[in-house]
Amino acid sequence: MLAAYQIAKAHDMKLILAEIVNSIALVHQNLGQFDEAIRYFQEALTFIDAEKDKFGTSILLYNIGALHIYKRDFAQAKAYLQRSLVLSLTLNDKIGIAYVHSQLATIAYESGDYQRALKHIEQSLPVFEQAQINQSITLVKLNLAKITLAQGDHHTALNMLLAIESDIANLNNDTHSKGYLLALARSYQQSHQFHQAAEQYEAAIAHIEKTASKNNKESLQKIQTQMNIQHEQQKNELLKKENELQKQRIVQQDLQQKLVYLVATTVVALVLVMLVILYQQIRSRRKFIRLALSDELTGAPNRRNIREKGAVMFTQAKTNATALAIAVIDLDNFKTINDNFGHEAGDNVLKAFYQACKQSIRASDKIGRIGGEEWLLVMPAASEQNITDAFKRIRQALNHQHMAGVPSTHPVTFSMGVAAIKADDNELDDVIRRADSALYNAKAQGRDQLTLASI
Repeated sequence: MLAAYQIAKAHDMKLILAEIVNSIALVHQNLGQFDEAIRYFQEALTFIDAEKDKFGTSILLYNIGALHIYKRDFAQAKAYLQRSLVLSLTLNDKIGIAYVHSQLATIAYESGDYQRALKHIEQSLPVFEQAQINQSITLVKLNLAKITLAQGDHHTALNMLLAIESDIANLNNDTHSKGYLLALARSYQQSHQFHQAAEQYEAAIAHIEKTASKNNKESLQKIQTQMNIQHEQQKNELLKKENELQKQRIVQQDLQQKLVYLVATTVVALVLVMLVILYQQIRSRRKFIRLALSDELTGAPNRRNIREKGAVMFTQAKTNATALAIAVIDLDNFKTINDNFGHEAGDNVLKAFYQACKQSIRASDKIGRIGGEEWLLVMPAASEQNITDAFKRIRQALNHQHMAGVPSTHPVTFSMGVAAIKADDNELDDVIRRADSALYNAKAQGRDQLTLASI
């Protein structure tokens, strides 16, 4: 029913809403939940056009008034009932008028205004009897008996109560049954029939206890139902929260994965950057070392480099008592080449000479430029024949080198002085000095030749 109410309300179906809300109110009324019933009856009023549906409006006003009587709020009850009475009179609804008078009689009786109560009964009971509305007849007669008893005519009241005993039982209404039993007990008491009065009081008490037990049971059932509903709601809330937490965990896991990926990517990127930087540093260092140890023009080992290599080989030869030859080489008439053909041509000659040497010397031999057109060749374990062969190969290779800027008719030659290591040599320079002296002799003897220092 509540679901139908929500659907009808969502679609603004006022007539259907009025019927649904009225039905909900009646359910609450039967359960004794008068405040809820009143609230729904009042809501039903908002869905009815009072001018177009006076009959429906009068019924709702009557129901609200009757519920206020149950709450013993007689002022509110009277206000709603009088509004209902006005509409019933307008419609000439005799039964509706009778119902309102029956309720107004109850209010007058409870307020102690018995004469007014009797007048209201006079305007309701004949209508109910004519229409044969037995339930209403019984209730009006019960009220009439109570009024008669209150006015002191206990014998008449007793007879009236006994006359409707079976009708009250047929109503099967706890409230009316309790009221009947108490009224009957008071009638017996005022008639001095104390034994019967005691029985009726006991019956009333038993009925009250039975009703209380029934109400308690119903209350317990209601409480249990409410607890079950609350339990289900809590379960639903827990499931909802669990789902939300699961979603949050998934989001957090996703964020963590993204964060891990981002961190990993960043680390990899940083490592790559560091590797690139390190590689560049290594390249720069190697380049620096190469530049520091190489001749910038020819790419050959420079003076420092070739002397260091020569010193190492000198120490090894001294330690192992092996042969070692040192050659000092000088390009013949190199200044003339620079003067006649330019320094660029001279540079090309130096480059060509280094290439000729690399092609001609052994893998174990080392050569480097020690200044200008002067070179140092270190030849470990070299015999005199090895030295002579090296000189010839270099000369032949040089003749086949192309030297831009130098005419092919201008021969490029070199002189080489060689000295071998001696037992009394203490350092590399001792050998170099003898090789340099041999070079001087080669120059003096006409250049383009090899001269060996005397041993």
